[in-house]
Amino acid sequence: FWLGWAEKEIVARLVRPKRISELLAQLWAETTLNPTAAELARFWSGMTKAGLRLGGLFRSVPELTTMAQKNNPRFLLKLLRRYLYYRKHLLNPDRFLEKALPYVRPLASAWFLLIAAAISTMGLVMVTQRWETYLANFSQVFNFGGLLAYVLTVAVVKVVHELSHGFAAKACGLRVPSMGMAFILLWPLMYCDVSSSWRLADRHKRLIVSLAGVLTELIVAGLSLFGWALSQEGSTAQNVFFILSSTSVLS
Repeated sequence: FWLGWAEKEIVARLVRPKRISELLAQLWAETTLNPTAAELARFWSGMTKAGLRLGGLFRSVPELTTMAQKNNPRFLLKLLRRYLYYRKHLLNPDRFLEKALPYVRPLASAWFLLIAAAISTMGLVMVTQRWETYLANFSQVFNFGGLLAYVLTVAVVKVVHELSHGFAAKACGLRVPSMGMAFILLWPLMYCDVSSSWRLADRHKRLIVSLAGVLTELIVAGLSLFGWALSQEGSTAQNVFFILSSTSVLS
């Protein structure tokens, strides 16, 4: 059974019995939840039927075993779930993020973001003036070397994307216990477990954790556009900036 943020907030306030009106008052005052009395009643009734709380009678071990077997998905259903979504834990990044945070924190300062926005804007304007030349670089994708460069760049950019979520979570005082690969319809994606961000009472901090990866990719794309515009035509540096900028935008 999966209990989300709302369910956790309800259960946490039921360490001792209380009236629904009292529970509603606490939820309204202490969280952003706005449930009704009927919703709370349905939730608690569902908890009882699922065997997640004692409804006044103890259930025997054979009865609980039978319930578990009925709820156990069949092989084909398990296989389908694995096909739709599968996640593989690779490492615990929490200690690394904590040690590296002081060095990364300046990159989230207002001054850096303002400078990055200005440079990105200039880069976008300069590339727009040479738009046909920029688009012509896509022809390099249609060869083995170009495809390999794109795949490697996407991998690096996505690692940076997920680390940005992790750094934002650490900056907000959260723990980041897991990082690895997720497969959605067999398509590999990086993930960084920042699910603990629901504990942040400040909505702005929750938003920062959620948008950190996207913001980082936009900065990489903007700075790369500026670098491409200043690089010598056909140089290795220009090719690198092109792959970085187009990858960050398209992925």
